[in-house]
Amino acid sequence: HADAPLVTWAGEAKDIAVLRRVASEAGLLLPPQLLDLNPYSRQRLDLCRMVAGTARFPHLPEYAAATGVPCKPSPAKLVGQLVESGDWDKVRDQCFADVLTTSVIALRHLASHGIIACHPQRSLAAIADAASKAMPKSAFVQRAFSP
Repeated sequence: HADAPLVTWAGEAKDIAVLRRVASEAGLLLPPQLLDLNPYSRQRLDLCRMVAGTARFPHLPEYAAATGVPCKPSPAKLVGQLVESGDWDKVRDQCFADVLTTSVIALRHLASHGIIACHPQRSLAAIADAASKAMPKSAFVQRAFSP
């Protein structure tokens, strides 16, 4: 959606640049969220930057553990090895875990800043239910995120 902010965890450090490069290589038109080069663009929400302020940026698993949000089934540095070995189920689970973790942190952030109004427990249950339907065989969802 052109009017929805792109939400990332430290995306300005790498992910946004990769998305721009891949779009350019593939001849794709960038969405409005990726056009503005300003790292403080109102069309993007970098949760890592938002939760850290001027403090050192925390890694997603550290922040998630500190706030009680389920996170990555494998350390991020092992994903390359999973890709090289062709263990796509674990790679998919890792990526899905990142999306779910970031979604929960985003929900909490947006609610605490008055940007959205929601019932936290029902919203988390809805995310967990959707995750279970989307990826019924996900070990991460079944172990850590099931409704």
